[in-house]
Amino acid sequence: MHEEPISQAEIDALVRGLSPARSAAPASEPAPTSGAAALVREGLKDFPGLASQALTDLAGAPCHATLGDVMETTVQEMAGLLSGPVLFGRTALNQGLQGTAFFGVPLPLALGMITQIYGGVAPSALDDSALGALVDGLTQMNHAGLAGLGDLLGRGVYAGAVEVLNLPTLAEASGWPAATPVMAAAIDLTLGEDVGRFYLIMPQPVWGPVADAVQDRYAARSRTAAPAPAPAPAPAPGPAAPPVQRMAAAAMAPAPQANFQAARFPEMSPRPLREETRNIELLMDVSLQVTVELGRTRRQIRDVLSMGPGSVLELDKLAGEQVDVLVNGKLIAKGEVVVIDENYGVRITDIISPVERVQSFR
Repeated sequence: MHEEPISQAEIDALVRGLSPARSAAPASEPAPTSGAAALVREGLKDFPGLASQALTDLAGAPCHATLGDVMETTVQEMAGLLSGPVLFGRTALNQGLQGTAFFGVPLPLALGMITQIYGGVAPSALDDSALGALVDGLTQMNHAGLAGLGDLLGRGVYAGAVEVLNLPTLAEASGWPAATPVMAAAIDLTLGEDVGRFYLIMPQPVWGPVADAVQDRYAARSRTAAPAPAPAPAPAPGPAAPPVQRMAAAAMAPAPQANFQAARFPEMSPRPLREETRNIELLMDVSLQVTVELGRTRRQIRDVLSMGPGSVLELDKLAGEQVDVLVNGKLIAKGEVVVIDENYGVRITDIISPVERVQSFR
């Protein structure tokens, strides 16, 4: 964790330093140079979308992410891609894939993510609370992205919580030698009008199975699409026998004997007509829970924890709008609230058909 909280002025300057979308990619970034990088890029194509949706759900504000270049590089070369202050998030993969991967997040983008999670308010300091919000964001994004990898690999992929490290370089954060080869996937994350780039950094034990799974999928598709072999040509017919010989052979051949058996039919006997059972009558005395729902709302955890006597929750329905009548959690009718002898009641104004009601209980 960060031991020396930076000032509010420094935080504001870093948040304002988020690059626009058109200048997100570093000019010196090399292009993919190997088939392995292309395979890994195909395997990670769903990772940014799933990760950004998880961040959107956590922050309650829209975020969007796209996958940039995926390249084979080294631990030492990552220092050129992650210039300036950076935070590293370490994730230990413990099921489906084995190994340790890292998120390299530039500090301005990390502060932007924390601000998004804080509901648009920049943190006053990069303290444990702010870094805890970043841990939550990276963990949720990682879990959602790994679920997409599980679909590719055909098995669940899980990892523990992301640990944010206060170390300046990947070599110090990972303990890997400078010449260690890694696969780096660039992800452009849009927060409001700004976009920043962070990296998912994987060693070979992590990205290797992903590349193998994509290659196996392509191989299976190639086998499916291969044309069927052409049938072998039929042997050429021999010389036809003269007509007289064919007639003589047909006359001498024994005639096939047919096997006939007398048909047997079951005796016809009258059957009593079965009366149609009405199974619904067996359920008429079953008790059901009837709920009248005035409205709903969604709030962040911080809002729920801050509620107290006198707090007002705004619902998603207008005053005078119909309320929902639910039976065992299933909507069956709508109505209006009335008062009967100092008790609340609901006058049914709209109800769905009986068939739809029975189907909703399934």
